[in-house]
Amino acid sequence: MDEKSDEFINSLSTQSSVAKFSHSDRGIFGCSLNAQKLVADQCIDGGYKRLNELRMRAVEVSRARKAPGRNSKSELIERVQDLKVQLHLAHQENSRLVIALDELIDLAVRMAGSEGVKQKIVEREIGEVTLRFGI
Repeated sequence: MDEKSDEFINSLSTQSSVAKFSHSDRGIFGCSLNAQKLVADQCIDGGYKRLNELRMRAVEVSRARKAPGRNSKSELIERVQDLKVQLHLAHQENSRLVIALDELIDLAVRMAGSEGVKQKIVEREIGEVTLRFGI
């Protein structure tokens, strides 16, 4: 957003500041509140009352966007459900990885056989891997 857009959003706080807002590059010129009411009643379905309702709604939306983390209850419930599904999938994937790691350890032990040097190297490496993964 440009500076004028920020200025307009800030002007939404009161009816008179919206009336006074101007942006000559876009052909928007300030006027008195009475002039704004007169033009709104002539040009907008619902007149000035509708214009003011739209202004107040824009203020609400602007505040909601500036306040991160403030979601509706239904949005938060949906987010919690999504996170539960993601957590369940992560648990499943971790279980598969642990099983695969166990199978690889068994294979390494079998391949090392009972020969002293190979077996000691494999046992040391397995010890480091299981320590790293907390198994």
